[in-house]
Amino acid sequence: MSLAAIFFDLDGTLCAPTVPFVEIWGNVVAPLLQRHAELTLDDLLRSWGETLLQPGPSTTADCFRQTLAAYAIAPDERLVVDLARDLNAGWAASQALAPAARSILTTLAASWPLGLITNGPSDAQRAVVAALGIATFFRWLLVSGDADIGSRKPGTAIFARAARLAGCPPSAALYVGDSAVNDVAGAAAAGWRSCWLNPFAAVLPVGMVQPELEIRALMDLPSALHGEE
Repeated sequence: MSLAAIFFDLDGTLCAPTVPFVEIWGNVVAPLLQRHAELTLDDLLRSWGETLLQPGPSTTADCFRQTLAAYAIAPDERLVVDLARDLNAGWAASQALAPAARSILTTLAASWPLGLITNGPSDAQRAVVAALGIATFFRWLLVSGDADIGSRKPGTAIFARAARLAGCPPSAALYVGDSAVNDVAGAAAAGWRSCWLNPFAAVLPVGMVQPELEIRALMDLPSALHGEE
């Protein structure tokens, strides 16, 4: 496999939370629920999830504003800023690197330029990368919420932008991720190759795009790559 660059997914691939998001979320939005008794935790969480799927640049504060707007609540800007800060900090602090991730990134970076492509609010995902201490491994870091990107996987635009930054044709780029839709199908639609992190040996439905490589754990990636060379 002749590769010019390798890009990684973040959530579920390089890291995973040690505390459920809903627990962090509940603690953070408690002051909001106290102010607005008509809201429930489930209401807010559902609206939040819908907001995250919207295309375009975004920050965590933007997402809170949209979430409140869905209930016709004029946001208290100071409260929104505080909520965004606390959610970013709590979510970033909860993340743990996948086993051997640091040593694998070190090994791969000696042979290929590496990048990161992830969906989410710009500040939230960059806070996670900073908390994990992995930014130095990547020449390129693309977050769907970045002001100059604003497109999400599995859409092809974010992959096309990454290939342009890497200065390589799409067919020379490999994307490593755990989602059959966002990562495998998204990369394939953009003309990329993919490596599916499939720890539970799930079977793709008939007609689904098949990855070029499949691994059970991130630590299997170096040997899978060298086996293709």
